[in-house]
Amino acid sequence: MINKAGEDLKKAMQEYSAESDSDKKLMKLAGIGSALGDMYDAVDKSKSACKKVPAAKFEFGAKGPLGDESDPSKREPGYIGGTITIPF
Repeated sequence: MINKAGEDLKKAMQEYSAESDSDKKLMKLAGIGSALGDMYDAVDKSKSACKKVPAAKFEFGAKGPLGDESDPSKREPGYIGGTITIPF
């Protein structure tokens, strides 16, 4: 992918240097800009495969009522929980 983008950039630069008409040369500059953008995209895509991802993620939490509600049926229940995330 990076090789193809590099070859396209090299071709665009050769076409620019071979052109003698100034108006057409300006159009060739747009081709070089496009090829440079493709090169940056190819490099970014190749870097994305190297991102570090944790093997597993553990989270724990607890929730309990804060008020002084004396009636247990009206009291919000508390809980303790945990989460394990394993990316694949």
